[in-house]
Amino acid sequence: MSAKNSQATSPEAVVRAMYAAWDTVGFIESYKIYMHDDVIMENPGGAVFHGLEMLIKITENYNERYKRPYARIVVKNLAVNGNTVLTERDETCYNRETGDTFSGFVAMSAFVVENGKITRWADYFDPTPYKVGSALPDSGPNFFGKKKTA
Repeated sequence: MSAKNSQATSPEAVVRAMYAAWDTVGFIESYKIYMHDDVIMENPGGAVFHGLEMLIKITENYNERYKRPYARIVVKNLAVNGNTVLTERDETCYNRETGDTFSGFVAMSAFVVENGKITRWADYFDPTPYKVGSALPDSGPNFFGKKKTA
C-alpha cells in the first residue's frame, strides 16, 4: 500500500500507516493523507490546534526551526478500544539532506479515527529537550526563543 493511495481503514491500521508515512513522505504529507480536515490536535498542558490547515502551519514552523521533517517510529505499546488508539512510541526525527537527527523522544498518544481519518490526536510527552535546546539543530532558537546549550 502506498502512502498516497492508502487502503488503511481500521483505526490501528490508520495510525500505523501514518507513523510509517512520517518516515517516507514526512509529517506534512502524512497529515494530508491521514488527518481529517477538522482534526483537533492537543498537547495537554500546551496548545490545542483546530483543523488540518492549522496543524500543517504549526508543522511548517516546527520544520523551519528544527529542520527535521521526517521521523522513524518504534511503537513500544499499542491499545485499541473501538475507534480510539493509544500508542507509546520512540521517535527519531531526522533531516535527509543534512543527516541531522534527534532521538530519544518518547510520547504517549491518543488518536480517535473515524471513517479512515484521524479526528483527534492528543500527544503526551516531556517537552524539556525542546525547552533547553538539546533537540535543536546546531543553530537557531527553539520555540521558546532560547539557543541550544552545550
